[in-house]
Amino acid sequence: PSRVGDWDRDLRGDLDVIFAKTMEKDRDSRYATASELAADLRRFLRHEPILARRPSVRYRAAKFVRRNRGFVAAVLTVAAALTVGLVVSFRLYLRAESQARRALEAELVAKQRLDEVLQSNKETGAARAFLKNMLTLDPRMRGTEVTVREILDQASQRLTAESANNPRMEAWLQDVIGNSYLAIGLYREAEDHLLAATRLSADLHGADHPIALESIHNLATTLMSRGKHAEAEESLRLAVRVWRRALGPEHVNTLTAMNNLGMALTEQGKFAEAEEIHKKTLEIQLRVIGGDDPATLYSLTNLAIALYSQGKLVDAERMFVDALDGLRRVSGPDHVDTVKVMGNLAVLLGDNGELNQAEHLLQERLAVLRRVVGGE
Repeated sequence: PSRVGDWDRDLRGDLDVIFAKTMEKDRDSRYATASELAADLRRFLRHEPILARRPSVRYRAAKFVRRNRGFVAAVLTVAAALTVGLVVSFRLYLRAESQARRALEAELVAKQRLDEVLQSNKETGAARAFLKNMLTLDPRMRGTEVTVREILDQASQRLTAESANNPRMEAWLQDVIGNSYLAIGLYREAEDHLLAATRLSADLHGADHPIALESIHNLATTLMSRGKHAEAEESLRLAVRVWRRALGPEHVNTLTAMNNLGMALTEQGKFAEAEEIHKKTLEIQLRVIGGDDPATLYSLTNLAIALYSQGKLVDAERMFVDALDGLRRVSGPDHVDTVKVMGNLAVLLGDNGELNQAEHLLQERLAVLRRVVGGE
């Protein structure tokens, strides 16, 4: 998912944490209700510590600065003025004419930076206002149980009007809302917003800019969820190529895009190329983050699927067994990814004629599902 802090430095940090929490793969790690999400967003808007992250001295100090910006700015301005005064006096003493020219250049640079700060503050204020309005429900919805979808639908209706003439802010908001829809499984709505974010970001920064690539990758993830694997493949190839060049082959963005590209290829029947990509991804992950990282185990599972799809049952079985052992140890026996791999391995064992082992694994999987989901 796109980091909201990439769009504006003033939005970096707490919004990253809040929206990452809404998009956690593990349902228990997300906000339990829309009200909890709304409460943390209100804390963010009031510059108060949010509950989604662990407080620290540095974090609380930063919040103090945000709540008392006028006082802190005044202190820094006085200090800066004293420093500049000393420097200017010294240089004038040495070379009056040269200093006059440099002072003029400094003034122009300062004015440019001031303009940038004012524009940034203007966009930040507009973004905060939109988030606040997002939490202000339509009167017709008051007194009812409001879902995350209803909040997102209302925000979606307001988006274009409230971000008019500010494409940078609209691109960020489109991306945030699109990723929120994606997190709750509303893929058509997610695609609409992420497509808009991608187009706006590409127009603003260029298609190979890191911000635009975040939107492109998020859109590709949504397209895969909707079964549009060929379209996703094109976007993922671009993301892999640019991120590998800009961030390096070991960066998490590059590896995530490579893994997703391999999945898109598998879904289209391009099994040999998918196997090659998953092997490269896995080799880097084993070296950089180790075999017990969930991302490594996820890649191991996807490589096993690519091998199984080509009839390479012996290698695929070994990969599935290693992935299952790792997920049981790292994520636990009841985790959704563990249960999925149990099912995959059971099917492979059945195809390979190992019926007793397959039956035992399916019975174990059924017991987990009854324990977690309930029912018979």
